[in-house]
Amino acid sequence: MNLKATTLGILMACAALGTAAYISSTLAVQAKDNNVANLTKEQVEQIVHDYLLNHPEVILEVNEKIELLKEKLAKEKQEQAVKKLYVDKTIPQTGPGADKAKHFIVEFFDYNCGYCKKARPIFEGIMKKDPTVQYYFLELPILSEISYKAAQVGIAIYQMSPEKYVEYNRALMTSNTRLQNEIELQVAVESLGLKWNDVKTKSESMDVQLTLKKIRDIAQGFEVTGTPAFIVDGEILRGAPRNEGMVLGLFKK
Repeated sequence: MNLKATTLGILMACAALGTAAYISSTLAVQAKDNNVANLTKEQVEQIVHDYLLNHPEVILEVNEKIELLKEKLAKEKQEQAVKKLYVDKTIPQTGPGADKAKHFIVEFFDYNCGYCKKARPIFEGIMKKDPTVQYYFLELPILSEISYKAAQVGIAIYQMSPEKYVEYNRALMTSNTRLQNEIELQVAVESLGLKWNDVKTKSESMDVQLTLKKIRDIAQGFEVTGTPAFIVDGEILRGAPRNEGMVLGLFKK
């Protein structure tokens, strides 16, 4: 790191912690000797240097403030991302609509994720009891190549026929076996009354790729690297919840 930049950063941090008072008093002494106007940048840096050597605890305080600031900025960025997600019509979703919903649940999942499948009944139960929940399906295929193909097909179906997407998603997420090949996807698609060739072609389109990239970016913003993961009314929930209470406890009134 550039020494000048480091010194400036320390000076600013010290000022935020009250170290500026020390520097000011030191400069005041210099001023009495009519030397303040002649102080060089190096001399000012030396003042800061000497203070930090005599008060090393300041560095720890600076680091703490920096971490708190980073957490605050990250949280604000996540809140903005969630608000944008809620009104994004390209993301598969179901419910009364973002404008009418009182609660929002976002799920990151992989069709071959066993824990995702175990968690699904909990969330379906919540939605049956509370019609004000808007649910977002964020396809995050990370476990296998066929998972990625299944996600592509899912996004394609949503773009072609949103109501069919929920059926497709439920069929795969309630299956007791792992996806193995495209033939299984074809069977799932055709059981919905859709033409496989049309869906397959759509699944390879740029629109689908952009939606999947958008989902990966959202996951990265929340540091989601595994499935399942959920965002419940803006709060992150990592892993499969044990019961409905763990989810309902995150609902905001």
